[in-house]
Amino acid sequence: MQMKIVGLMAGVVCLLASGIAEASIKVEKIATNGTVSLEQTVSSGAAITINSPSAPTYRVYSTDPANESIGLITFTGTNYPYTLTLLIADNTVTTTSTSKFTGIAAQNWAGLSPDGNKITLQARLGRSLKGPVTADHIVRFDIDGNIDASGVLTQKPLGPDALPITAVTTGGDIAGTVLAMDGDINSISCDHDITGTIQATFGNIVLVTCRGLLNPSETSIATIRTNGFGASISTVIISSDMTGQILCDEGNINTITVGGKIIDTNQFSQIMIKASEGINLVRASEFAAPNLSAGVVGCYIIANRFVSTNDQTGFLTDGKIGRLETTTGQSKATVQANSVGTGSNDGIFIAGDLNAEIGFSKYMTSAPSITKPIRISGNLNKPITSDSTLDSTGLISIGGSFNSTIDFRDGKPILGQIIINANNATGAWPTTSHVTRKNGSSTLLDLNNPRYAASEAQLGDNTVGGAVGLAPFRLHAEN
Repeated sequence: MQMKIVGLMAGVVCLLASGIAEASIKVEKIATNGTVSLEQTVSSGAAITINSPSAPTYRVYSTDPANESIGLITFTGTNYPYTLTLLIADNTVTTTSTSKFTGIAAQNWAGLSPDGNKITLQARLGRSLKGPVTADHIVRFDIDGNIDASGVLTQKPLGPDALPITAVTTGGDIAGTVLAMDGDINSISCDHDITGTIQATFGNIVLVTCRGLLNPSETSIATIRTNGFGASISTVIISSDMTGQILCDEGNINTITVGGKIIDTNQFSQIMIKASEGINLVRASEFAAPNLSAGVVGCYIIANRFVSTNDQTGFLTDGKIGRLETTTGQSKATVQANSVGTGSNDGIFIAGDLNAEIGFSKYMTSAPSITKPIRISGNLNKPITSDSTLDSTGLISIGGSFNSTIDFRDGKPILGQIIINANNATGAWPTTSHVTRKNGSSTLLDLNNPRYAASEAQLGDNTVGGAVGLAPFRLHAEN
């Protein structure tokens, strides 16, 4: 009999312990005066419904955050919209902060359904966001792990009253979506790969830091994008390779720096960096496309077209390229712009061969002169075409051989210098390679060897002009 009682008592203890372990996700209300009261307690991963919210702030967390997760949170009620703050945070937090919360609330979170209520949100998780979260204002969202592919973090449209998303940080991947339908995204920091989408519909994206790859998933291409008129992308830093797209539909891109290559794998479509109002800087070790079929252009860097589609088309604008640079290798990126920028560090600098076209197209009636250098350290194997004048301060320098064409259209003069074999090695200028000036269907000038007969006045359109030379230079008889 004593053994049965002992066994029964042990069973009760186990049940009690089990009950405590199961019901350990706490939902608490925080009153305006800071008083905290318990709303409800549920088991790990269980759905949470908060009906007719009666406090300005709610806090949800696990008492065992290293092992438990928060289920889907739904706010309901007949008198909505309610205005409240939701904290996915440990029990030391009572209000939002522009800094990351110290402790995690739980491992995973299944998502948030606001049901029309006006919610300000801040969260700190240990592992991942598993489902959709929608809020009027996302102050911060910090995850030690991932935003899963099913995780969609959305700030709702509020027009000019929208506040910025201060920061989203992940210790793992961003495989899902971060979307600000209104308001800026001030900072995205991802410690691994971005394979999903970061988008500001009517706001700016100030900073994206990716310490891995901007890389497509198995089903979609990774994208960083702004859509609104005048909305810009300020700074994107990618530590490894970029195999995705960065699009600024109706604004400008300031800086994109890629520690590895901008590289097309031909998995979905062309890799696209595109802005309508200019690009200040794009830098990578190489613009490459190793797996493309012959003749397929895999990478575009476009500074002067509205982003109506995710390809190289769209209405022309006067967007310029400030500085375009590969630090160690070739360029297989087709470049389109109105002209080169005029800043002290502007220009195009390719450390290897030029293996894709560079084109400067006029907007409306004209294109500004090229006043900064275009330096190709290797061979020029694809055309440079320009509706711009090569200014007397401008330069096109080819370190190796000239194996394609340089065309100045619209009757534009050549006032600066074009140097072939600038490395003073074995670079050549074969007669199949031409420097031309054209006006419509008329060819005004066609040079195909270093002993061309044209004078500098002919290059410069009856003014003092420039020159095209093969190093080491010889005396040009006509001058």
